[in-house]
Amino acid sequence: MARTYFSAFLLSILILVSTSYIPILSDQLDNQIEYESENASARTCSGPANTDSIVILPPGPVTLPADQSRLFNATLYNSAGTPLGGTPDWSVSEGSISPQGGSEAIYYPNLIGNHTVWACSAEVTASVQVIVTLGATQSINLSGNKENLSADEVLQLT
Repeated sequence: MARTYFSAFLLSILILVSTSYIPILSDQLDNQIEYESENASARTCSGPANTDSIVILPPGPVTLPADQSRLFNATLYNSAGTPLGGTPDWSVSEGSISPQGGSEAIYYPNLIGNHTVWACSAEVTASVQVIVTLGATQSINLSGNKENLSADEVLQLT
C-alpha cells in the first residue's frame, strides 16, 4: 500500500515540474517567432533564381515530441509548376536544423511550444508550423534518507 502512494507521489511531482515551465516558455516564444519571421521573409537565399514556389513536406502543423527529430523535404518549383533541382536554405525559429543534402533537412527541437521551420530559395520563402510537445522523461534521480518506511513515517526526497 505504501509503495502505491509513493509511486503516485513521484508521478504527481514529475507532472507538476514538467508542466510548470510551459506558460513561461510560450510567452518567450511569441516574441521570438515574430522576430524570426520578419528576418526570413526579407532575405534573398541561394538556390535557383527562377524559383517561384516551395512546397515543404510534411505540411504543417506538425506535432513533434521534444525528444525526437523530424525530417522535412522542400521541393522548389518554377512558374510553370515544374520541379527544380536546387537546394533550399533552411532556418528555424527555435532549435536547430541540419541540411541532409538535396532537398532534405532534419529539425531538432530544444524547447516546448510553437516553432517555425523555413525553406528559402532565391526570393521565395515557405514555412511549416511545428508544435513541440513534452517528450519522454530521460531520467529522474531521487534519493531518500531511509530504505524502509513504516506506514506512519515521512520520507524526505532530494
